[in-house]
Amino acid sequence: MNDRDLIEQFIRIERGSREVQILVCKIAWDGPHTPTREWVLGRALPPDTTEAAAHQDALELLSDSRFFGQCSECGARNPRGWMHTEELCQACASENHGVVY
Repeated sequence: MNDRDLIEQFIRIERGSREVQILVCKIAWDGPHTPTREWVLGRALPPDTTEAAAHQDALELLSDSRFFGQCSECGARNPRGWMHTEELCQACASENHGVVY
């Protein structure tokens, strides 16, 4: 999944009269096979923020470790909820280390 896909699926930009909110989808697990999603505030910007500036801020959130991680083995960036550890994605944990989900 590339950065564009991550933004499309896990980041929303919502404009209000008082601010522009950049929301990030946080994934948690309610049991071993039941992911849950919650949209949380990643950043709040002034209401006159341009589309380009809001998109740039959304792009910067991909590097925010509160929301996304990068696998040290495959190099893929994933939502934090898809990481097995801080540095290992679930796919690599399963494929390379025998972890069963």
